[in-house]
Amino acid sequence: MRHILFCKKSFHSVSIDEIAQKANVTKGAFYHHFASKNVIFESCFVLQVQRIENLLMKVKVSSDPFVEAVNKAKSFLTFVRDERRSLIPLDEVITVLGWRRWKEIDISLRRNSSGIRF
Repeated sequence: MRHILFCKKSFHSVSIDEIAQKANVTKGAFYHHFASKNVIFESCFVLQVQRIENLLMKVKVSSDPFVEAVNKAKSFLTFVRDERRSLIPLDEVITVLGWRRWKEIDISLRRNSSGIRF
């Protein structure tokens, strides 16, 4: 549910009260699990990237790297087209978290990747 709020509204338009209400928890319970709205936003972004990685892992491996790249690109673009209302835009992620933090997350996710080649 928290992810959808960030997709439908901008980060700055979503309040912690709204997140807590949608999750049926108190504001205190929210802060027990998340130090700030930025932390939950970051976790939503990481989950989004993991969904995309899982999708790309399902693309059939090809002996031709070009064919494999095209198939991954098609799969990714279809996903973005179909899920566009439930995705946090990358420009907002970088704006909210900062380029440096976004890059740290990117490096960490690549390091922990299931071996997907980009």
